[in-house]
Amino acid sequence: MLPHDIVILNLVGDILSLVGGFLILTTLLLLSVWRRESIRDDLRSLIILSLITADTANSLVNLITGITVLHGNKLDNGMFCTVTGFIGQATVQSSDFCVVLMALVSYATFNPNGSRILAWVQSKPWVLILPIAIIPLVTATIALIPGYEKASFSWCWISTTPVYARYTLSHGLRIGIMITLPFLYGAIYLRIRLAYQDARERSLARQAIEAEWDADITPTKSSQDTDIYVDEWSDSDTIITLHRQGSASKMHRRNTASDRGSSIEINKVTQLRHAMRLMIVFPVIYFVLWIPGIVDRLYVAITGNTTLLLEALQCATQFIGLFNAILYGLNPNVRSGLKQFWAEFWHESDNVFRE
Repeated sequence: MLPHDIVILNLVGDILSLVGGFLILTTLLLLSVWRRESIRDDLRSLIILSLITADTANSLVNLITGITVLHGNKLDNGMFCTVTGFIGQATVQSSDFCVVLMALVSYATFNPNGSRILAWVQSKPWVLILPIAIIPLVTATIALIPGYEKASFSWCWISTTPVYARYTLSHGLRIGIMITLPFLYGAIYLRIRLAYQDARERSLARQAIEAEWDADITPTKSSQDTDIYVDEWSDSDTIITLHRQGSASKMHRRNTASDRGSSIEINKVTQLRHAMRLMIVFPVIYFVLWIPGIVDRLYVAITGNTTLLLEALQCATQFIGLFNAILYGLNPNVRSGLKQFWAEFWHESDNVFRE
Protein backbone atom coordinates (compact mmCIF):
# COMPACT_ATOMS: atom_id res chain seq x y z
CA MET A 1 0.00 0.00 0.00
CA LEU A 2 1.37 3.40 -1.06
CA PRO A 3 1.36 6.53 1.15
CA HIS A 4 -1.22 8.06 -1.21
CA ASP A 5 -3.57 5.12 -0.56
CA ILE A 6 -3.13 5.46 3.20
CA VAL A 7 -4.04 9.15 3.02
CA ILE A 8 -7.21 8.26 1.08
CA LEU A 9 -8.12 5.57 3.62
CA ASN A 10 -7.67 8.09 6.42
CA LEU A 11 -9.86 10.55 4.55
CA VAL A 12 -12.63 7.95 4.18
CA GLY A 13 -12.71 7.48 7.94
CA ASP A 14 -12.58 11.24 8.53
CA ILE A 15 -15.42 11.95 6.08
CA LEU A 16 -17.66 9.22 7.52
CA SER A 17 -16.95 10.38 11.07
CA LEU A 18 -17.54 14.02 10.10
CA VAL A 19 -20.84 13.30 8.36
CA GLY A 20 -22.01 11.03 11.18
CA GLY A 21 -21.08 13.59 13.82
CA PHE A 22 -22.71 16.46 11.93
CA LEU A 23 -25.96 14.52 11.54
CA ILE A 24 -26.05 13.62 15.23
CA LEU A 25 -25.32 17.21 16.31
CA THR A 26 -28.09 18.45 14.02
CA THR A 27 -30.47 15.82 15.39
CA LEU A 28 -29.71 16.70 19.01
CA LEU A 29 -30.28 20.40 18.29
CA LEU A 30 -33.51 19.65 16.41
CA LEU A 31 -34.92 17.48 19.20
CA SER A 32 -33.88 20.02 21.83
CA VAL A 33 -35.79 22.80 20.05
CA TRP A 34 -38.78 20.58 19.26
CA ARG A 35 -39.09 19.26 22.81
CA ARG A 36 -38.33 22.70 24.28
CA GLU A 37 -35.74 21.02 26.48
CA SER A 38 -32.19 22.11 27.20
CA ILE A 39 -29.51 19.49 26.56
CA ARG A 40 -27.85 20.80 29.70
CA ASP A 41 -30.73 19.36 31.75
CA ASP A 42 -29.85 15.78 30.79
CA LEU A 43 -26.46 14.45 31.90
CA ARG A 44 -26.15 11.76 29.24
CA SER A 45 -27.15 14.11 26.43
CA LEU A 46 -24.62 16.69 27.63
CA ILE A 47 -21.77 14.15 27.61
CA ILE A 48 -22.86 12.76 24.23
CA LEU A 49 -22.99 16.30 22.81
CA SER A 50 -19.44 16.93 24.07
CA LEU A 51 -18.24 13.59 22.69
CA ILE A 52 -19.71 14.08 19.22
CA THR A 53 -18.49 17.70 19.10
CA ALA A 54 -14.92 16.63 19.92
CA ASP A 55 -14.99 13.80 17.37
CA THR A 56 -16.45 16.04 14.68
CA ALA A 57 -13.83 18.76 15.26
CA ASN A 58 -11.03 16.18 15.16
CA SER A 59 -12.37 14.65 11.94
CA LEU A 60 -12.67 18.09 10.34
CA VAL A 61 -9.05 18.98 11.16
CA ASN A 62 -7.77 15.63 9.88
CA LEU A 63 -9.85 16.06 6.73
CA ILE A 64 -8.32 19.49 6.10
CA THR A 65 -4.75 18.22 6.52
CA GLY A 66 -5.49 15.15 4.41
CA ILE A 67 -6.91 17.19 1.53
CA THR A 68 -3.91 19.50 1.78
CA VAL A 69 -1.56 16.55 1.28
CA LEU A 70 -3.64 15.11 -1.59
CA HIS A 71 -3.37 18.44 -3.41
CA GLY A 72 0.39 18.01 -3.48
CA ASN A 73 1.23 20.25 -0.56
CA LYS A 74 3.87 18.88 1.74
CA LEU A 75 2.92 18.70 5.41
CA ASP A 76 5.88 20.49 6.98
CA ASN A 77 6.49 21.42 10.59
CA GLY A 78 5.30 24.95 11.21
CA MET A 79 2.31 27.02 12.26
CA PHE A 80 -0.23 24.97 10.26
CA CYS A 81 1.12 21.74 11.73
CA THR A 82 1.13 23.21 15.24
CA VAL A 83 -2.46 24.48 15.05
CA THR A 84 -3.89 21.24 13.64
CA GLY A 85 -1.81 19.16 16.05
CA PHE A 86 -3.00 21.24 19.01
CA ILE A 87 -6.66 20.82 18.02
CA GLY A 88 -6.13 17.13 17.38
CA GLN A 89 -4.55 16.54 20.80
CA ALA A 90 -7.29 18.47 22.65
CA THR A 91 -10.23 16.90 20.80
CA VAL A 92 -8.93 13.32 20.99
CA GLN A 93 -8.31 13.58 24.72
CA SER A 94 -11.70 15.19 25.28
CA SER A 95 -13.31 12.32 23.38
CA ASP A 96 -11.45 9.77 25.53
CA PHE A 97 -12.68 11.43 28.72
CA CYS A 98 -16.25 11.50 27.41
CA VAL A 99 -16.13 7.75 26.77
CA VAL A 100 -15.01 7.15 30.36
CA LEU A 101 -17.69 9.50 31.70
CA MET A 102 -20.39 7.65 29.77
CA ALA A 103 -19.19 4.36 31.25
CA LEU A 104 -19.20 5.87 34.76
CA VAL A 105 -22.73 7.23 34.28
CA SER A 106 -23.89 3.80 33.10
CA TYR A 107 -22.30 2.17 36.14
CA ALA A 108 -23.90 4.70 38.50
CA THR A 109 -27.28 4.10 36.86
CA PHE A 110 -27.23 0.44 37.89
CA ASN A 111 -25.66 1.13 41.28
CA PRO A 112 -28.04 1.49 44.26
CA ASN A 113 -26.05 4.45 45.60
CA GLY A 114 -25.39 5.97 42.19
CA SER A 115 -28.60 7.99 41.95
CA ARG A 116 -27.38 10.51 44.52
CA ILE A 117 -24.10 11.00 42.66
CA LEU A 118 -25.90 11.44 39.34
CA ALA A 119 -28.33 13.90 40.91
CA TRP A 120 -25.42 15.93 42.31
CA VAL A 121 -23.59 16.03 38.96
CA GLN A 122 -26.87 16.80 37.20
CA SER A 123 -27.32 19.84 39.45
CA LYS A 124 -23.73 20.98 38.80
CA PRO A 125 -22.98 20.18 35.14
CA TRP A 126 -20.05 22.61 35.17
CA VAL A 127 -17.95 19.94 36.95
CA LEU A 128 -17.79 18.14 33.58
CA ILE A 129 -15.77 21.03 32.18
CA LEU A 130 -12.67 19.76 34.00
CA PRO A 131 -12.28 16.40 32.21
CA ILE A 132 -13.99 17.38 28.96
CA ALA A 133 -12.33 20.75 28.30
CA ILE A 134 -9.77 21.95 30.85
CA ILE A 135 -7.50 18.88 31.07
CA PRO A 136 -7.37 18.39 27.25
CA LEU A 137 -6.56 22.07 26.73
CA VAL A 138 -3.89 21.96 29.44
CA THR A 139 -2.15 18.90 27.95
CA ALA A 140 -2.37 20.37 24.45
CA THR A 141 -0.83 23.61 25.73
CA ILE A 142 1.97 21.81 27.59
CA ALA A 143 2.69 19.90 24.37
CA LEU A 144 3.65 23.23 22.78
CA ILE A 145 6.91 22.99 24.76
CA PRO A 146 8.26 19.99 22.81
CA GLY A 147 6.21 21.18 19.84
CA TYR A 148 4.04 19.54 17.21
CA GLU A 149 5.39 17.81 14.12
CA LYS A 150 4.31 15.60 11.25
CA ALA A 151 3.29 12.27 12.81
CA SER A 152 1.81 10.57 9.76
CA PHE A 153 1.34 11.16 6.07
CA SER A 154 -1.64 13.43 6.63
CA TRP A 155 -1.68 14.76 10.20
CA CYS A 156 0.48 16.32 12.91
CA TRP A 157 0.92 15.47 16.56
CA ILE A 158 3.20 15.87 19.58
CA SER A 159 6.92 15.73 18.78
CA THR A 160 8.76 12.40 19.18
CA THR A 161 11.46 14.13 21.25
CA PRO A 162 11.53 13.82 24.13
CA VAL A 163 10.11 10.29 23.87
CA TYR A 164 8.12 10.56 27.09
CA ALA A 165 6.16 13.62 25.89
CA ARG A 166 3.61 11.64 23.88
CA TYR A 167 3.13 9.03 26.58
CA THR A 168 2.90 11.50 29.43
CA LEU A 169 0.44 13.82 27.70
CA SER A 170 -1.59 11.41 25.59
CA HIS A 171 -0.83 7.71 25.22
CA GLY A 172 -0.40 7.14 28.94
CA LEU A 173 -3.96 8.31 29.50
CA ARG A 174 -5.33 6.26 26.61
CA ILE A 175 -3.54 3.11 27.77
CA GLY A 176 -4.96 3.72 31.24
CA ILE A 177 -8.44 4.05 29.74
CA MET A 178 -7.95 0.86 27.71
CA ILE A 179 -7.09 -1.00 30.91
CA THR A 180 -9.93 0.57 32.90
CA LEU A 181 -12.77 0.20 30.39
CA PRO A 182 -12.94 -3.64 30.36
CA PHE A 183 -13.17 -3.73 34.16
CA LEU A 184 -15.71 -0.92 34.20
CA TYR A 185 -17.88 -2.41 31.48
CA GLY A 186 -17.49 -5.82 33.13
CA ALA A 187 -18.87 -4.41 36.39
CA ILE A 188 -21.73 -2.77 34.48
CA TYR A 189 -22.42 -6.07 32.70
CA LEU A 190 -22.73 -7.90 36.02
CA ARG A 191 -25.08 -5.21 37.36
CA ILE A 192 -27.25 -5.41 34.25
CA ARG A 193 -27.20 -9.21 34.36
CA LEU A 194 -28.58 -9.16 37.91
CA ALA A 195 -31.27 -6.68 36.87
CA TYR A 196 -32.02 -8.82 33.81
CA GLN A 197 -32.42 -11.99 35.88
CA ASP A 198 -34.65 -10.17 38.35
CA ALA A 199 -36.81 -8.69 35.58
CA ARG A 200 -37.02 -12.06 33.81
CA GLU A 201 -38.09 -13.81 37.01
CA ARG A 202 -40.77 -11.17 37.60
CA SER A 203 -41.97 -11.57 34.03
CA LEU A 204 -42.20 -15.36 34.35
CA ALA A 205 -43.93 -15.06 37.73
CA ARG A 206 -46.45 -12.62 36.26
CA GLN A 207 -47.18 -14.98 33.37
CA ALA A 208 -47.66 -17.91 35.77
CA ILE A 209 -50.05 -15.92 37.98
CA GLU A 210 -52.01 -14.75 34.96
CA ALA A 211 -52.30 -18.28 33.60
CA GLU A 212 -53.53 -19.56 36.97
CA TRP A 213 -55.97 -16.67 37.35
CA ASP A 214 -57.38 -17.18 33.85
CA ALA A 215 -57.83 -20.89 34.55
CA ASP A 216 -59.73 -20.14 37.77
CA ILE A 217 -62.17 -17.66 36.23
CA THR A 218 -62.90 -19.56 33.00
CA PRO A 219 -66.53 -20.80 33.25
CA THR A 220 -67.09 -24.50 32.61
CA LYS A 221 -69.55 -25.82 30.07
CA SER A 222 -71.65 -27.56 32.74
CA SER A 223 -72.18 -24.35 34.70
CA GLN A 224 -73.29 -22.58 31.56
CA ASP A 225 -75.75 -25.36 30.76
CA THR A 226 -77.12 -25.26 34.28
CA ASP A 227 -77.71 -21.52 34.11
CA ILE A 228 -79.46 -21.78 30.78
CA TYR A 229 -82.12 -24.18 32.06
CA VAL A 230 -84.06 -21.53 33.93
CA ASP A 231 -87.67 -20.54 33.41
CA GLU A 232 -87.50 -18.32 30.37
CA TRP A 233 -90.39 -16.27 31.69
CA SER A 234 -88.61 -15.28 34.82
CA ASP A 235 -86.15 -12.45 35.31
CA SER A 236 -83.30 -14.92 35.64
CA ASP A 237 -82.42 -14.75 31.98
CA THR A 238 -81.90 -11.03 32.27
CA ILE A 239 -79.83 -11.47 35.39
CA ILE A 240 -77.66 -14.09 33.70
CA THR A 241 -77.10 -11.83 30.73
CA LEU A 242 -76.03 -8.95 32.92
CA HIS A 243 -73.78 -11.23 34.94
CA ARG A 244 -72.03 -12.48 31.85
CA GLN A 245 -71.56 -9.00 30.49
CA GLY A 246 -70.14 -7.80 33.78
CA SER A 247 -67.75 -10.75 33.95
CA ALA A 248 -66.66 -10.19 30.39
CA SER A 249 -66.09 -6.53 31.11
CA LYS A 250 -64.07 -7.33 34.23
CA MET A 251 -62.07 -9.96 32.38
CA HIS A 252 -61.45 -7.53 29.52
CA ARG A 253 -60.30 -4.78 31.86
CA ARG A 254 -58.16 -7.20 33.78
CA ASN A 255 -56.64 -8.69 30.64
CA THR A 256 -55.95 -5.24 29.22
CA ALA A 257 -54.10 -4.18 32.37
CA SER A 258 -52.40 -7.55 32.50
CA ASP A 259 -51.26 -7.30 28.89
CA ARG A 260 -49.96 -3.80 29.53
CA GLY A 261 -47.99 -4.98 32.55
CA SER A 262 -46.63 -7.98 30.68
CA SER A 263 -45.63 -5.74 27.77
CA ILE A 264 -43.70 -3.45 30.13
CA GLU A 265 -41.92 -6.42 31.70
CA ILE A 266 -41.05 -7.89 28.30
CA ASN A 267 -39.76 -4.53 27.05
CA LYS A 268 -37.60 -4.16 30.15
CA VAL A 269 -36.17 -7.66 29.72
CA THR A 270 -35.44 -6.94 26.04
CA GLN A 271 -33.77 -3.61 26.85
CA LEU A 272 -31.60 -5.18 29.54
CA ARG A 273 -30.58 -8.00 27.20
CA HIS A 274 -29.62 -5.40 24.57
CA ALA A 275 -27.66 -3.42 27.18
CA MET A 276 -25.75 -6.57 28.17
CA ARG A 277 -24.68 -7.06 24.57
CA LEU A 278 -23.52 -3.45 24.33
CA MET A 279 -21.37 -3.85 27.45
CA ILE A 280 -19.49 -6.56 25.55
CA VAL A 281 -19.41 -4.75 22.20
CA PHE A 282 -18.14 -1.37 23.47
CA PRO A 283 -14.73 -2.41 24.86
CA VAL A 284 -14.12 -4.87 22.01
CA ILE A 285 -14.65 -2.24 19.32
CA TYR A 286 -12.56 0.34 21.16
CA PHE A 287 -9.71 -2.14 21.44
CA VAL A 288 -9.94 -2.94 17.72
CA LEU A 289 -9.87 0.76 16.80
CA TRP A 290 -7.33 1.96 19.38
CA ILE A 291 -4.69 -0.79 19.48
CA PRO A 292 -3.25 -0.22 15.95
CA GLY A 293 -2.45 3.40 16.81
CA ILE A 294 -0.91 2.44 20.16
CA VAL A 295 1.23 -0.26 18.52
CA ASP A 296 2.38 2.16 15.82
CA ARG A 297 3.40 4.81 18.38
CA LEU A 298 5.25 2.24 20.49
CA TYR A 299 7.09 1.04 17.40
CA VAL A 300 8.06 4.63 16.56
CA ALA A 301 9.29 5.18 20.12
CA ILE A 302 11.49 2.07 19.94
CA THR A 303 12.80 2.24 16.37
CA GLY A 304 12.46 5.92 15.53
CA ASN A 305 10.35 5.29 12.40
CA THR A 306 7.19 3.55 11.26
CA THR A 307 6.12 1.13 8.51
CA LEU A 308 3.47 1.29 5.80
CA LEU A 309 1.68 -1.67 7.38
CA LEU A 310 1.38 0.01 10.77
CA GLU A 311 0.33 3.28 9.12
CA ALA A 312 -2.37 1.41 7.21
CA LEU A 313 -3.63 -0.35 10.35
CA GLN A 314 -3.71 2.94 12.22
CA CYS A 315 -6.32 4.21 9.76
CA ALA A 316 -8.85 2.35 11.94
CA THR A 317 -8.48 5.16 14.48
CA GLN A 318 -10.14 7.59 12.06
CA PHE A 319 -13.38 5.59 12.25
CA ILE A 320 -13.81 6.11 16.02
CA GLY A 321 -15.93 9.22 15.39
CA LEU A 322 -18.32 7.23 13.21
CA PHE A 323 -18.53 4.49 15.84
CA ASN A 324 -19.30 7.00 18.59
CA ALA A 325 -21.93 8.71 16.44
CA ILE A 326 -23.74 5.43 15.81
CA LEU A 327 -23.57 3.83 19.26
CA TYR A 328 -23.80 6.94 21.44
CA GLY A 329 -25.54 9.42 19.17
CA LEU A 330 -28.27 7.06 17.96
CA ASN A 331 -29.23 6.00 21.47
CA PRO A 332 -32.80 4.85 22.33
CA ASN A 333 -33.77 8.33 23.55
CA VAL A 334 -32.75 9.92 20.24
CA ARG A 335 -34.39 7.18 18.16
CA SER A 336 -37.69 7.47 20.04
CA GLY A 337 -37.51 11.26 19.76
CA LEU A 338 -37.03 11.04 15.99
CA LYS A 339 -39.99 8.66 15.65
CA GLN A 340 -42.23 11.04 17.60
CA PHE A 341 -40.97 14.02 15.62
CA TRP A 342 -41.61 12.42 12.23
CA ALA A 343 -44.99 11.07 13.33
CA GLU A 344 -46.08 14.55 14.42
CA PHE A 345 -44.53 16.14 11.32
CA TRP A 346 -46.39 13.86 8.91
CA HIS A 347 -49.61 14.21 10.90
CA GLU A 348 -49.44 18.01 10.64
CA SER A 349 -48.53 17.74 6.94
CA ASP A 350 -51.61 15.59 6.29
CA ASN A 351 -53.81 18.13 8.06
CA VAL A 352 -52.38 20.96 5.94
CA PHE A 353 -53.01 19.08 2.68
CA ARG A 354 -56.55 18.17 3.74
CA GLU A 355 -57.35 21.79 4.47
